[in-house]
Parts: sequence; C-alpha cells; structure tokens
Amino acid sequence: MKNKFYNIFLVILTFSIFACSFNFQAWRQQNRFHMYQYEINRMGQAVIFHPGEGSIPVYYNHQLSDIQIFYIRKAVEYWNFSIGFDLFGEPTPGTSWNRNSIYISWGHLGLSESGNQIHGLCRRFYINNSLFMRRYIDYSSITMWDRLPKRYILVVLIHELGHSIGLGHDEDVRSVMYPRAAGSGGQIEAQDIDFIIRFYSNRFNTSDIQSTNYTENQCIVDYRENILVD
Repeated sequence: MKNKFYNIFLVILTFSIFACSFNFQAWRQQNRFHMYQYEINRMGQAVIFHPGEGSIPVYYNHQLSDIQIFYIRKAVEYWNFSIGFDLFGEPTPGTSWNRNSIYISWGHLGLSESGNQIHGLCRRFYINNSLFMRRYIDYSSITMWDRLPKRYILVVLIHELGHSIGLGHDEDVRSVMYPRAAGSGGQIEAQDIDFIIRFYSNRFNTSDIQSTNYTENQCIVDYRENILVD
C-alpha cells in the first residue's frame, strides 16, 4: 500500500513539473500575414487582461506634472477612440498595485540588451490558473523614462498601453506597436483593433460597441501629430 501511494505521488509530481515547464513561460505567436504578434500561452489561448466589466481602471502617480497627466489622458483617448469603446477608464491619481488596473509613473530607465535607452517599460503581472499557465493579466505597471523628450511621450504611452493589455510588437514601422515606438508611424493597426474587439468587447454591453471605422482611425494619426508639442 505504501509503495502504491509512493508511485501515485511520483506520477503527480512528474506531471506537475512537466505542466509547469510546458505552460509557465508565455510565448508570442506571429501572424505571418501581418507580421503581428500578441501574447498567447502554450495552449494557444490569448493572454488578456483579467476578465471584468466595463473599463480597465488607469491610475497615475499623484506627483506627476500637468503635462505628463495631459499625455496620459490623450493616450487613453487615442486608444478608446480608435477601438470604438472605452476600454481604458478615465485616468485618475492613485497608488501602485491596484489589482485589475493599470498604473503609470515616470522614472529612470536603463539600457536595453542592445544598448539602447529604454523609453518606456510595461511590466505585466499574471494570474496563474490550473497547470500554472498564464491566462490573464492581473495588473500592469507602466514606467516612462523621466528624460523622454515631449515629442515622443504620447506615442510611447500609446505603445505601452498596448502592451498592458496583451499586445506584442509589430514589425511594421508604421505601427504604434513597432519595437522602437518613438520612431514609428504611430498608427494603431487594424489587427490591433480586431484583437481588442475580439477579446475585450464582452466586458461591455454589445449595444455600447460601435463598428470600427478604419477611415477614422487613419485620421486620428493627424490628430496625434497636432498635439505633440516640444
């Protein structure tokens, strides 16, 4: 009986270790047609922000300047306008580590592995469900480089907000999710919007979701450029 229990224990332990190693590290799947990436886990499930209702709360450090708060609000408006519903809530001052929310602050950021200055950094914290598999983002923290020139702040914020909900990098230099956001065209691509509508529209009543007009999305790029001031 003791040996039988021991064998069962070994089987459970082996399975747990295998599940952990197979599922714990999230990976990004590339769409060969759009050269577009978003985060999925080993089971092919999209890794998205924690399920909930309504807008995702956005908080910022209460010590931020008026111009920094201005750009946070504009980045949120940019996303919400582009996707057709208010996925991101009205930014308000708050403290870090509010679960199911996004927190934005400014600080010193070092160099990337390639030796380039990091302009913005999004850290995502996950809820692990069965099999230790990343499935939901529980909390996102965005840090902006405190010496970032004003003309780049908005586009980098938009880029990091995309990361905060599960979007990865886009190899198209026109996309706001291009790895070097400050040098991108600053445009939210159609596949970004499709991803968000597919996985986040169920947070809202369907009557609140308007069909996305991609012509309008192109116009908002000009709107963005007009408010990038030095």
